[in-house]
Amino acid sequence: MTKKPTYKELEQKITELKKEHTERKRAEEALRKSEQQKSAILDSMKELVVYQDTNHTVLWANQAAGESVGVAPERLVGHFCYEIWAKRHTPCEGCSIIIARETGHAQEAEITTPDGRVWLTHGYPIRDANGIIVGAVETTLEITDRKRLEDTLKRSEERYRSILEGIDEAYFEVELTGTLTFFNNSLCKISGYTRDELFGMNNREYTTPETAK
Repeated sequence: MTKKPTYKELEQKITELKKEHTERKRAEEALRKSEQQKSAILDSMKELVVYQDTNHTVLWANQAAGESVGVAPERLVGHFCYEIWAKRHTPCEGCSIIIARETGHAQEAEITTPDGRVWLTHGYPIRDANGIIVGAVETTLEITDRKRLEDTLKRSEERYRSILEGIDEAYFEVELTGTLTFFNNSLCKISGYTRDELFGMNNREYTTPETAK
């Protein structure tokens, strides 16, 4: 026959249950605050931060990720990343996430989306307690303006060098120490040195009578 608990035993059990409930509530509150802090930190970043599973399905995204396509971040959850940003039905070629999962190491890549925007992406593999890769985090920063500026500067530099190569006068640029950093073909003809010989040479070396050819 089962012995009925005494009043004292019941009171002790109730106390233990209350204590357990209080500890559980504290743990839940601590977890809630931790999640809020994580979201606050990631939402303050200008980089797009997206956590996805091994099939490229978005599990979580920060505010910047949502703003990049004009929707709330939670609306990205459950969709494939390549459908959202690249407007594709298959993963992007050279995807940093794929390479990160395959190699187990962080990867970097540049991707241009159909709207002409250029993105610098970083993929980081995520592992479980057993070391098995279960997903990946992708951080992305739009670098369209930077790339356009780089292209503009490159074209300007090419035109500048083309003009200098077309003149008959010798033209050269040197560091403060006098070391040649740039020169045109006319300097080679006038000095008698080849381009390989001149590069890195001090300007005093080919302008003195003893060394001139």
